[in-house]
Amino acid sequence: MNTNNNTVRKYHKLKYLPFEKSVYPLFQSLPIVLNPRILLYLYMLEDIQFLQYILNRDNFPKLSIKIETVLSIFNPNIDNKFYIFFLLIFVIGINIYEYGVVAYYIKVRGSKYLSKEKLVAFKLIYILFFKTLTSFVLNFLVKMTNGCEMYKLIMNNDGCTNEINNIILGFVIFIIIIFLLFAIFFKNFYFNIDCLSPRFYFGTIQKASGNIFLVTKILMAFQPKLTKLLIDNEHMISCINLAFLVIMYGIISNSQLKCQPYYSNFVNNYKYSVYFALFISSLISEIVAILGYHDTEIYSILILAIVILPFLIGWKINSTYYNRVINRIYKAYHEKCIINNLNKPEWNDESRVDEGKKESKDIINSLDRIVGENFIKKDIKVFKNHYECDMACRFLRHNRNIEAFYLMKELFKEGMQEFKQNSDIYIVAWYYIHSMKIFYKNNDLLDNYDIEIFNGDEILDRASKLKNNIRERYLITYADELVEKERREISLKQTETNIEETIKIEKLRIEAVNYHFKCLKEIKDLFMELKKSNYNKEVISYLNNIENVYKAKTSGNNQYLRILREYPDDKDTMKLYMLFLYDISNRDDLANKYVNLLGEQPSRTLRRFSKDSSNKTKNNIRKVNLSSNSLNSNAHSEDYSAASGLGREVKKKLTRQNTMSKKYTDKIRSLKTKTIILMGLMICILIVLTLVIIFIFNYITSILDIYNTTTITPFVVANTSYRVRMFGNSIMADIPEKYEYYRNLLMSKKEMIDGTISNIMGKFFRSYMSTYPLFNPVGNYGYDLLRSESIADSFMRFIANYKYTFNRNMLQDNETIFDILYEPHFKYFALNIKENFALVYDESSNIIQNLMRSKFSILYVVLIISEALFVIITVLVTYNSFGPLRKITEDVTINIFGMFKYISKHDIQKMIDDYNSKIEDLNEIIGMDEDYTEIKRRNNKNSRWNIIIGISCVALLGYSILVVFQQIITLNNTNSTADILEESSKRLYYVQNIQYFTHEVIHQDRTLFLEGEPERLLNNNIYMLKKLQESLKDGSYGGPTFDNYPELDFILKDTGCYRVEGTPCENLNYNETSLFGFSEVVSILPLNELISEYLYYVHNFIDNVKEENYIQLPFTNKQNIQLVVSNELNDNFFKLQNELMDSIISKTLIADDYLIDHIRVEIQKGKSNSIILLIIGSLLIIFVNFFVFNKVYSLRAEELDTLVIFAFYIPPAIFNKNERYKKFLETGITTE
Repeated sequence: MNTNNNTVRKYHKLKYLPFEKSVYPLFQSLPIVLNPRILLYLYMLEDIQFLQYILNRDNFPKLSIKIETVLSIFNPNIDNKFYIFFLLIFVIGINIYEYGVVAYYIKVRGSKYLSKEKLVAFKLIYILFFKTLTSFVLNFLVKMTNGCEMYKLIMNNDGCTNEINNIILGFVIFIIIIFLLFAIFFKNFYFNIDCLSPRFYFGTIQKASGNIFLVTKILMAFQPKLTKLLIDNEHMISCINLAFLVIMYGIISNSQLKCQPYYSNFVNNYKYSVYFALFISSLISEIVAILGYHDTEIYSILILAIVILPFLIGWKINSTYYNRVINRIYKAYHEKCIINNLNKPEWNDESRVDEGKKESKDIINSLDRIVGENFIKKDIKVFKNHYECDMACRFLRHNRNIEAFYLMKELFKEGMQEFKQNSDIYIVAWYYIHSMKIFYKNNDLLDNYDIEIFNGDEILDRASKLKNNIRERYLITYADELVEKERREISLKQTETNIEETIKIEKLRIEAVNYHFKCLKEIKDLFMELKKSNYNKEVISYLNNIENVYKAKTSGNNQYLRILREYPDDKDTMKLYMLFLYDISNRDDLANKYVNLLGEQPSRTLRRFSKDSSNKTKNNIRKVNLSSNSLNSNAHSEDYSAASGLGREVKKKLTRQNTMSKKYTDKIRSLKTKTIILMGLMICILIVLTLVIIFIFNYITSILDIYNTTTITPFVVANTSYRVRMFGNSIMADIPEKYEYYRNLLMSKKEMIDGTISNIMGKFFRSYMSTYPLFNPVGNYGYDLLRSESIADSFMRFIANYKYTFNRNMLQDNETIFDILYEPHFKYFALNIKENFALVYDESSNIIQNLMRSKFSILYVVLIISEALFVIITVLVTYNSFGPLRKITEDVTINIFGMFKYISKHDIQKMIDDYNSKIEDLNEIIGMDEDYTEIKRRNNKNSRWNIIIGISCVALLGYSILVVFQQIITLNNTNSTADILEESSKRLYYVQNIQYFTHEVIHQDRTLFLEGEPERLLNNNIYMLKKLQESLKDGSYGGPTFDNYPELDFILKDTGCYRVEGTPCENLNYNETSLFGFSEVVSILPLNELISEYLYYVHNFIDNVKEENYIQLPFTNKQNIQLVVSNELNDNFFKLQNELMDSIISKTLIADDYLIDHIRVEIQKGKSNSIILLIIGSLLIIFVNFFVFNKVYSLRAEELDTLVIFAFYIPPAIFNKNERYKKFLETGITTE
């Protein structure tokens, strides 16, 4: 502000990032939150945490329990989900809080400030968690990257998938990144600029004091985990971990030794001692690990014990190094000073030669030649790096006399000559000079010396012209702030607190006046455009000016009100705001209130429109005089109210203005309401769609187990038929042990057959008539009946026969084999196993699958309808934005601007001159230089908003497509998996039938089969199984292949023994089974190879039958049956077949169970995705509605409102001369 002819100091021009200047006030106002002694303890706590990386179980497997317990405080085991939730929420919370404070400052852009009390938590959180406990936080987050382990611990189940693991991993990495970014960001502003302060033990201005240690912490937290992922050998892991620590601690100890970043020598000695001790300890640990002694407990204790000795050695090394560096610097500087003195011009001055000894002149010239040839060419470097310049000047902490000050300046001058392109050395030099100046000032010594010796402006100027990073730019800007405070303190004789408040309010006021300037400039430019206009459609382009006026007017009004809320007695701001209300807002009523409040007559504050545009004297302008410090201004007690006539005119004008504005904006608000309704309808569509998806998927989930059961029902029926046949043979052959064996096998399936399957058949298939009939045997002397009935009734008949068979006892004395051969219950299974069972019970799975597909078809239709509605609504909303809204805006713009054609160009020029005068007067009042009054012109925003609307509509359409596409993928995956499941389960039926008919080929039972029929049925089932295997391999059946399910590779491609049927894998005796060909190599074959192996042996069996290598006797008497059955039981093929069947059936059932689980997971994923997409879609629609469409409609309405205000900028002296324009202002009618 221009206060008592003092201009605002011009700050150094630096190229800032967009957010930089906004956050500077935040870091400039950070309070001191901790006692220096407490801060010392926190630094020690930070250093202790480095020990955990040396002493842990990975490096020392037998680490002492006590040591591990102590160090585990900084790296705790995660074994409690509540602990995980607490820490995770806490870490996320502190990040949100810290980023929130920074975002607040960026958003307000210096227009608001938080008090120091409110920033205590902000700084304290950084010190504790982003600095002191950084290793603790990073260790916790690194452990969280084990996504599936965390999921198992939290959810108490093993259902973690790769997607879940990747989501958790990505989320944790995101948190780590934002945590580290803030730590690095804050570190750029975390330092102590008072180099003379003895209170701050860890005071430093060097950036190097923290960045390298932060990077080290990051690497040390991640390195052990990465090493474990790459290497399995524990000894190698230990050696690599310790070697890495040797490198890391070596780097940070070397950095500490080289930079000596802290002002205090004690702290530098301590810090280097810690890092050197860690380096030596890790080096000794590495040697111990290489020698293989690291798994002994005593060595871990010794490592901890010997830390003290390298700590003391490190202290001595750092102290010695520092002293040697200082001695070398002073020696080199002294030598350079001597050489410089020898080469000063006065040595060549003849006045230094005695008049009586002119002959000595030649001697002196000779000396000059010698000096020039031997000394001038010697280039002496005083400092090896720019850190040493800081180190060499720290004597000021103990010696602060003026000679020491001069020496410090000379040393920094030498450093600046040696490191001319290093901005850091200039900045550090300035703060050293400033610290001495403050010390002299506080001790009343400043008046004893010329104030110019403490002037460091030239140093800052040179620093500002170099390439500066964000930290250096901040320090330069902060230095400017300190200089400005000093200047004001000297000129205004105020305390530091008042100076800070004055600067703060002036910054806020300058921000408001900037908007004031922009408004005046835009209004003037708009009048200039109107002066040149033909008032056709070109006036539509003037909306850009109107939009700029509206935005600057809104921002300026908010800024003025913000200042007055915080400083309600600030009269300077009141006066400026009063002008703003008159000039920009056209709110004479509000401006008059401030006139009365200030106690000044309106004639003293109003700018009167001059009828003579050529008269530009200051008499035409009633200027506002601002006090030097508005905070100290006294309010006037007088109350000057406006005349009643003037009040009525103001109210009349305001009423007309509001009426006209409402007339033009109501149509836009109506469109806005329609858009809100349409967007709400979008959300309703999403909700309905999600409910339909959830309902259908829940229904599919409810029948999924039913579908699984129906797919294996043909196999269960075939397996039961086989066991009934073998059970009957054991009865006829009178083999009690086999009778019991097969009876137990039959009874083992009772719960499934008479329970699970029976309930499903009775519940779902009672009304479904089977297309295919089943045989119903009637006995020895009757014809077998073919009966068609419902699927449920057929299965009930199956159960009845099944129950009868396993309750059948061995043959009694009065019974013959024909009581089994012709027994209808036994015969029922043998007759229908040929093909009828498969045809009937395949229908049940087809019915359930069709039922699933019918629900999916409904969902397909709903998806298509929803997508169509979504597209229609999006098109309507887009049309409203590009069609009616645009037409309304353009029509109103053309009509209002068209009225200006009735204003003469001469009168428009008067208004242009008037606004030029207002701009000049405001500039003179506020005393701002060109930097502040520079106007950044806004480009055409309509095209930008059109692009945003277009992008929003594309986003909505893209989202709707994503919803449909996502669910279609789920439906297709579910259908595909159901298809391959159905095909895969058929293999069980065919394999079981092959086993059945291998026996019937030997039996040659003519009571059941015609001659050659068993061979035909066997070959037919082999063919069907091969065909099925091929179709599953190439997908020719119309579905996917197993290549789409890599999770099944452990069954289909990898070797391994898996059993859910027969003898468990761990109980298999390969010594016995190998005798008939079932070796361990065969047992672990993948499923497809196992089936191929089985078919190979079946073909060999068929060949052997053809070669009559098997005894085939008619099934007509007990002796024949006993001989045939006994041969079967002892035959190697049938033994091998039994074992192969158990393996094939087990692996197929495991694969089919996985496919069912896969369907279940897909459906669950579909439901989850639908809910997630509903939430995302709702948020997207709400966001687009409120931040795009609502913003556009509101902006257009405000633009029209601003356009109306602009129409009323015409003063009465002009519109009273023009009846048409006057009528327009009175009625709002633009047509003649």
